[in-house]
Amino acid sequence: MILCGRLRDIPIPILARCRRQRALRCTSLVDKPLISDRAIQIVAENKIRTALDAGEFDNLPGFGKPSPLIDEPYDPNWWIRRKLQREQIQIRG
Repeated sequence: MILCGRLRDIPIPILARCRRQRALRCTSLVDKPLISDRAIQIVAENKIRTALDAGEFDNLPGFGKPSPLIDEPYDPNWWIRRKLQREQIQIRG
């Protein structure tokens, strides 16, 4: 049974068979994703729904307050400025 799509995790007989079938356009498990994007999306949505039902999002910091950045213009270096502010580093210049 294959649990991962990495080549090192695929048993040798499957890789050997795939190499033999290269001329026949091998479409074995090596070429196919093991989990579809839709399956990942469904799992994520189910986990979020479960957390919502359990109340894990009820007491988040800043809940119900406006974002302090909502009225500021877009700044591509926002993350640098935020880091400097958080670390209390001052730049001269």
